[in-house]
Amino acid sequence: MKKKGISPLIATVLIIGFTVAITGVIMTWGKSFIQEKTQTEGAVAEARMACISIDFTVDKICKNTDNKMEITLRNTKSDTIDGFSFRSIYLTDIIEYKTELKGLATETITLDITKTLETLDIVPLQKSADKYQPCSSQMKTVRTGTLEPC
Repeated sequence: MKKKGISPLIATVLIIGFTVAITGVIMTWGKSFIQEKTQTEGAVAEARMACISIDFTVDKICKNTDNKMEITLRNTKSDTIDGFSFRSIYLTDIIEYKTELKGLATETITLDITKTLETLDIVPLQKSADKYQPCSSQMKTVRTGTLEPC
């Protein structure tokens, strides 16, 4: 029985030291995590607020001479719409058109879609913190069955 352990005083100091070190690491990580989360959520909330003040209509949809789809969109409010995404269950990918549509302006967009779709969803996009956020609440669905030539 000549083995000696550490004294209770040293053991207590070591436990307190480890606890303080681990708490410091967790607090540093938590602070950066919360700041990053707050910035991300703030940007998303900003984009959602911007979505409230936009609206558009689909004035015309037809097929041009190249058999591609042409869509004429009109911004009905004074705020700029930063882009549009086009999707359909009949398409394999979402098509994004990231060109601004100024307030109260009209623009014709040509999409490289040659196959017949039943419907097409048009979702406006708002840019916030270098990311495009879809405004799903402002989405328009248009029937595109048999399109007339432009």
